[in-house]
Amino acid sequence: IRKDTQEKIQADYAALTEKTLTEWLGHADRRVRQKAQFELAKRGAFETLAAISEDPAAPSLARIHALWGLGQLTRYREEANWKPLLARLSDANSEIRAQAAKMLGDGFAASVAMSPAEFPNQQGQVGDRTLLSRQLAPLLNDANDRVKFHAALAIGNLGIPDSTKPLIAMLETVKPGQTYLRHAAIAGLTGCAETAELVSLAKHDSEWVRAAAVVALRRREDPAVAEFLKDRSAFVAAEAARAIHDDWTIPAAMPALAEALETAKHHGNESFLRRAINANFILGEPTHAARVVAFAADPKGSEAMRLEAFDALDEWTEPPVLDRVVGWNRPLAKREAAVIAPAVEAHVNELLTDASPEIQRLTMELANRLDVRIAPATLEAVFRNDESAESLRAQALRSLAAEGAPNLDELVALALRDKKTEVRQTSLAVLAKTHPDQAKAELKAILGSKSEPVALRQQAISLLPTVKGGDLLASLLKNWKTVPNELRLDLSEAAANPAFADDASVAAAWASIQEQLNQESATNLMAAFTMCLDGGDAKAGARVIQTNVASQCVACHKFADGKGSTVGPNLKSVGLKKDRAYLLESLVNPQAVITSGYGMITLTLNNGESVSGQFRGEKDGVVELRDPEGNSTTIKATDIKERSPVISTMPPMGLVLSKREVRDIVAYLATLRAEK
Repeated sequence: IRKDTQEKIQADYAALTEKTLTEWLGHADRRVRQKAQFELAKRGAFETLAAISEDPAAPSLARIHALWGLGQLTRYREEANWKPLLARLSDANSEIRAQAAKMLGDGFAASVAMSPAEFPNQQGQVGDRTLLSRQLAPLLNDANDRVKFHAALAIGNLGIPDSTKPLIAMLETVKPGQTYLRHAAIAGLTGCAETAELVSLAKHDSEWVRAAAVVALRRREDPAVAEFLKDRSAFVAAEAARAIHDDWTIPAAMPALAEALETAKHHGNESFLRRAINANFILGEPTHAARVVAFAADPKGSEAMRLEAFDALDEWTEPPVLDRVVGWNRPLAKREAAVIAPAVEAHVNELLTDASPEIQRLTMELANRLDVRIAPATLEAVFRNDESAESLRAQALRSLAAEGAPNLDELVALALRDKKTEVRQTSLAVLAKTHPDQAKAELKAILGSKSEPVALRQQAISLLPTVKGGDLLASLLKNWKTVPNELRLDLSEAAANPAFADDASVAAAWASIQEQLNQESATNLMAAFTMCLDGGDAKAGARVIQTNVASQCVACHKFADGKGSTVGPNLKSVGLKKDRAYLLESLVNPQAVITSGYGMITLTLNNGESVSGQFRGEKDGVVELRDPEGNSTTIKATDIKERSPVISTMPPMGLVLSKREVRDIVAYLATLRAEK
């Protein structure tokens, strides 16, 4: 059969008789059938194709190809060409009915494309389309789903408004899982229904019918789809929001979607709300900003969507290039803070006293960034609220200090005895500026206590220059050996502060320490960095890891979030496996210990060629290397003449980062304790 097929495919079809071509329409191989079909259509063999299509005794495949051939001929717009296809709409064979409907719809669409003047496509125009549509409409109730499918698509191509009601009736019978039939009915409505007819479906009882009307309007980019934003079903309303917002958008309906943020009932539907928020963000005028702020301030809304509103407000003045919801490239112009600041100011008091600590925090950050003035009474309420986040309370105290609150001394006194470290840190900073002598006494007490939090003692050291605490600093430096390691870096930074440049006691004590450190460093590279072992800020270390341009940590490693590179070892569990001394040495002296499989090596081969790559290991006399693209290369050990030492390509971080940054990274790495 293969040889027979090959011969028939290679035959000269132009030389074949019509009888042979007719016989080959029923061949087992589609390529043969299709070539025969195309040749008959090329010859204009209308009668032959019509006869085969209507012959119930002919093979089904031959009849189908005959219909396809007739479909090709309908593109010539000869009136007689429609009749055999119309006749097959009532054929006993369901597939013949389906293919006839398909050819009628496709053929007419092609005819319109070729000569629109002869086939005007204005809704309500009576002509060949009316006849075809009336013949196709009964098939929407056919027992066979494929027949329904192709009939609905064909009606859409014909574009006759008279077919809207039968399509709606079909939609009413479509079950939730029959997506292909629903698609066909929607395509039909898209092509033939008038806008008013589709909008009238907003009153239909069926949620699926209303959703279909939305999709049809969306395909036509019809702004009338905005009517469905008020639908009683969250599903339908969200579909309308997608229609307006997604893809190329429907700009004329965007204001309605933006307004729906305050008028719609579907405040629990995330898809709807994200698009309504973003519609306001896209339009970007003061009224839209006010609407988003009002939504963010409404305690009845879900916290997740209120936070989404804050995200939009955060980016309002400098919109991202990519759309916030669908990720399309939709650049927007930068906007002045004056567009949004009045809206934030109008709600800032209620937002700062919201039940959600996260809402409070974001409000404070946004207000500070926009220079929105917060009433002192509100700031004081935030500060006095022990349930608020400590960072928020600390910021409120800083703002009160900046405002020059009349009862600032009272509030600072309260903050000095607060249970939260960050609040106490802020109170010390404020007191150091307002009452340096009093602050100095507080710092002395804190530095003399071993029970105070490390972060608070570090803060106390950092404030010594402000309160002229040279005597306190000199005393600590003279007792360097008994000072906890987590404070030594802070002491070294304070000693180098220009405020103590003329303090002989500080200079003498610090010079003695430096001499000792230099002596130790001459024989021990790590001596100068031991003060980085303890006392770091893990959160600050994470920021250095993720964002520092000089260190480029994520260019080689992966961390807790799984993001990064595989050039270096995955560090998600490093704190579980290694101590701080190992972590510090790996940062400062990366050549000391090279993780197996991650060092770089250069091989000189016997033939003189030089090969470099990541040394993955050696087994059974074969060396494996990996290039920067992750491709592996294996080389026989017997082919290697010379090997370089295995080295780390990581630069010493002590030369790239400050000691404080190194200390923070050590603190962060120590927290990475994933077990898997």
